[in-house]
Amino acid sequence: MTFLELVHMDAKLIWDGEAHRARSITKAERFSSFSDYDTRAISDFKPSHIHRFFDSLAEQGLSNNTINHYGAMIVKVFSHAVSEEHISHVPKFKYRKVKGNKRPLYFTKSQIDLMSSYFRNSADFRDLEFYLIIGIHTGMRIGEIRSINESTLVIDETGGYSVYLADTKNGDSRTVPINDEALRAIRKLGTDVSKNWNSKLFYRGWKHMRRAVLNNDSRYTFHTTRHTCATTLANSGAYNTDIIGKFLGHRDLNTTRKYIKTAPETLRSMAELMRGERSKTITPLQAKQTDLFGLEI
Repeated sequence: MTFLELVHMDAKLIWDGEAHRARSITKAERFSSFSDYDTRAISDFKPSHIHRFFDSLAEQGLSNNTINHYGAMIVKVFSHAVSEEHISHVPKFKYRKVKGNKRPLYFTKSQIDLMSSYFRNSADFRDLEFYLIIGIHTGMRIGEIRSINESTLVIDETGGYSVYLADTKNGDSRTVPINDEALRAIRKLGTDVSKNWNSKLFYRGWKHMRRAVLNNDSRYTFHTTRHTCATTLANSGAYNTDIIGKFLGHRDLNTTRKYIKTAPETLRSMAELMRGERSKTITPLQAKQTDLFGLEI
């Protein structure tokens, strides 16, 4: 049995969630297309085979962080092969070293303003402002945003709009509340977001914006909007990590903690609080989520 044969046979046992499974299968197909890996028996893989594949990915310009995502997929498949007794052990390969946190950032208010302005004034990439707004206000992944349509955009029990996500990255379903700013951005995209989605245009526009506004810092990806959402909610002082994790759809609070960064203003407010002054930067508990981000369209 080959690596890919096992993947195609047992994909539903290996990965939960249709979207996550599809991404993992794509990675598995890329791994199997390297060298003679499409015909090599799964029992014949050694760590050196995986290291050679990693080298080829690096030569194609992939970052060590992205290469390690392939490593996670490989471990998952080989671990399943062990549990099914097709092989006796998982090849003990080495992951690529990643210096520091590849995504330690969040977008500041001034950065958001500059990004929004860039997209708004661009003839080709104007719609990216609306994706940006939705991502920051909801913490939704780009794939989740693309799933928004008339059937997934619903009125929830509070009387407000929410997006129902039947299949998320971790395999769980969840309902994401939508505030007025995000709803306006969704409507600007035409409600059925996937209908007008253009992958090449989106990523080209993001690349151009990053070069123009963010010093071409590759750590700023669209996923940074998710970090921004978590960080803004946490630094408001209104919500604890458990609630923020539920908002983002995290199973593990350790993941949520990695998303949250401490804003300098929050540290300053703590210093002022210690000398008996009420912080001016902590948002009141009754503040709306729209007030936290201060975006306008």
